[in-house]
Amino acid sequence: GAYRQQLFSGWVRACGEAGIPVSADVSLRGTLASPVEVREWNVCGLPTDDVSIDSGVLVTRGKRWPLMIDPQGQANTWVKNMEKHNGLRVVKLTDPTFLRTLENSIRIGNPVLVEDVGEALDPALEPVLQKAVFKQGGRTLIRLGDSDIDYDPNFKFYVTTKMPNPHYLPEVCIKVTIINFTVTMKGLEDQLLGEVVRKERPDLEEQKDRLVVTISNDKRQLQELEDKVLKLLKESQGNILDDEQLISTLNHSKATSTVIGNRVQEAEVTERSINEAREHYRPAATRGSILYFVIADLSLINPMYQFSLPYFTRMFSYCIDCAEKADDVPTRLALLCDFVTRFIFNNVSRGLFEEHKSLYSFLVCTSILRDESSGEIGGPEWSFLVRGPTGISSVARPEACQSWVSESAWRALVYAEATVPQLAGLVGSLEGNSAAWEAWAASEEPHLAPLPAGWEPKLSGSFAKLCIVKVFREEKLIFACSKYVEQRLGKEFTEPAPWTLDDVFPETSSHTPVVFILSTGADPTAMLQRFAEKQGWTPGERLHMISLGQGQGPIAEMLMAQAAKNGDWVCLQNCHLASSWMLRMEDKVEELSRKGNTNVHPDFRLWLTSMPSQVFPVTVLQNSIKLTNEPPKGVKANVARTYNDMTEEHLGSCPTKPEAWRKLLFALALFHAVMQERRKFGPLGWNIRY
Repeated sequence: GAYRQQLFSGWVRACGEAGIPVSADVSLRGTLASPVEVREWNVCGLPTDDVSIDSGVLVTRGKRWPLMIDPQGQANTWVKNMEKHNGLRVVKLTDPTFLRTLENSIRIGNPVLVEDVGEALDPALEPVLQKAVFKQGGRTLIRLGDSDIDYDPNFKFYVTTKMPNPHYLPEVCIKVTIINFTVTMKGLEDQLLGEVVRKERPDLEEQKDRLVVTISNDKRQLQELEDKVLKLLKESQGNILDDEQLISTLNHSKATSTVIGNRVQEAEVTERSINEAREHYRPAATRGSILYFVIADLSLINPMYQFSLPYFTRMFSYCIDCAEKADDVPTRLALLCDFVTRFIFNNVSRGLFEEHKSLYSFLVCTSILRDESSGEIGGPEWSFLVRGPTGISSVARPEACQSWVSESAWRALVYAEATVPQLAGLVGSLEGNSAAWEAWAASEEPHLAPLPAGWEPKLSGSFAKLCIVKVFREEKLIFACSKYVEQRLGKEFTEPAPWTLDDVFPETSSHTPVVFILSTGADPTAMLQRFAEKQGWTPGERLHMISLGQGQGPIAEMLMAQAAKNGDWVCLQNCHLASSWMLRMEDKVEELSRKGNTNVHPDFRLWLTSMPSQVFPVTVLQNSIKLTNEPPKGVKANVARTYNDMTEEHLGSCPTKPEAWRKLLFALALFHAVMQERRKFGPLGWNIRY
C-alpha cells in the first residue's frame, strides 16, 4: 500500500512538472474500475480496503496472467466466487489430470485457477503464460504439449501461491503479473468488524449486506441504461427527433434513472448511518487484527508456528460467543477485548516452545500498546529498544562517569535522550547523581530496583525504563521485559497455564488434526494412550498408532480411511521422517477436512507428531491445533507439571488422613523435581551440597 502510494505521488509530481493536467486524487480503482464492479468484487469476498481493491484491478486489467501471493487464501476465495458462474476449474500442479483439465478449459473457454504453486512453474505452462496464440486456417490455436488446440478468447488463467515471501526468478516474473494479496492490517480490521457486528448487531449487518447488493444492482442498471442510450445515439441515422425508438428509450431511461438515482442517494445516506453505528465496535476488531499479525510473524521464529486466517477467524468468532455479555457497549467491548487477548494468547502459547513464550507475550503486549488506538509506545523508544543507537559518533564522557559507564553505553544514553521524549534530562541527571546511578546499575536486579534521582515516579511501569535497562544492564533486559508484560497485561501472560488433553479435547473435531511438536527428550505417546483409554478409545483397538518411515505411507493411508469411516483415532508418529509422503498426507488431510465430507465419522480424530521440520505441510499446520510437549525447565515448572497431570480424585484419594497425604505428595513432587534438575549437572549434581 505505502509503496503504491509513493509510486502514484511520484507520477503525479512528474506530470505536474511536465505541465500535464492530472487529478490530485488519482488512484487505480478510480481510473480503471467502476464502483459497480468494485461492489460486485466485495460481494464475492474481496476485502474492502484500498490495497485489496487495487490488487483486484491489477488481476482483471493486467495484460499478463496474474500470479497472486496469497498466504491467507483471500484471493483464492474471491476468484472462486467471482468465476463460479463461468464454470471455473480448480487444479494443482500435482494433479495427475492437470494438463487434460487445462486443455479442455482452453478449448471451451472455462477459467482455470491453479492453486498452491511453489517457486518454480511447470514448463508445460509456458505457451499459456506467454499467450503464444496463432492463427491457422481461420482458427485461433495454441500449442500445448505436442498438439495444437483451439483457443477460446473467453479463457482466463489464475495462479495462486500460499508462500508468504516467495522468490521468483526473472524468467517467471516476465511472464506473469505478480500481485501481493497478503492481508493488510486495515483490511483484516474491516473483516473482523463485520464479524463482530454480525454477532452483536445482526440487524445492522443484514441491513448493510442488503444495501450493498441493492446499491450495486441499481448502479449497474444506471450504467446499462447509459450504455443503451449511447448505443442508440451512435446507430441513429438522419434526424434524431424522427427516431421514435430513441425518443421513447430516452424518456424511459430518464424516468428510470431519476427513480434509481433517488433510491441510490437514500441508500447511501442509510449506509453512512449504518457505518457510523458499526464504528462503535471497531476497538474489538482492531485488537483482533493486532493479535493476528503478531501470530502470523511467529513462523519467522520456527517453521512449525503456522496459523491460517480462517483458523484465527474461527477463534475470534468463538471469543465473541463466549465472552461475558454486558448491556453497555463500551463495557461489552472492554470485556470482549480482554477475553480475545487471553483466549488467543493461551491457545497459541500452548503450541510454542518455552524459549519462545516470553518473546510472544512481549510482542502481544507491545503491539497492543504501539497501536494508534493506545499510543503508549512511540516509534522512537521502540526503535531504540530493537535497534539501539544509530548514526551517532563518539561523545565525550564526563569525568564522574568515566569509571563505570563505557563509551558505547554513554553514546546510547545521549542518543536515547535525544530521541525518546520521556528521557529528556537523563544525561544531566547522570552527571549530577553519578554515585546513585552507579549503585543502581551495579545492583543485583536493577529492573526491580527503583530508579535513582527522582526518575522512578516519572518512568515507573513505562516502556522508557526498558531503554535504560538496555543501556546499563542488557543481560537483565529479558527479565525487565517479562516484568513489563506482567504490569501491563497480568501475570498469566508471563506464566501461561500448563495444558492437559482434557482441556484441549473439547476444541478438537473430526476435521481438525492435532499436531504435537516434539522436542528432544519428550514423547507424548504415553500421555495420549492414557487419555484415549480414559475416553474409551482403547489403544490397539480404537486408537491406532503407526511410526512413519520407509514404506509406512500406504499403511497409514489405509488406517486413516478406516478410522475416518468407523470413528476411531489415528496417531501418525514422527512425520518429519517421512518427507516423501508429506505431500500425499497433505492431500488426505485436506480431503478429510473438507466441509460437507459425509464420509468422516464425527468421533474420528487425527493426531500427528513431528519434530520442527521444513517438510511438514504448511496447510496442515495452519489449520491444526498445535501442542508442544517438552520437559519442564526449573523446579517450579517441574512441580507444576506433576500436579497438572493429577486429577482431583487422586489428590483426595486418602480421606482418612488428607492433610498428611497432601504434604507427603508435595514432598515427593518437590524431591522428584530436584532430582530432575540435579541430573542436568552430571556428577556435580549429586556431590555438591546446596
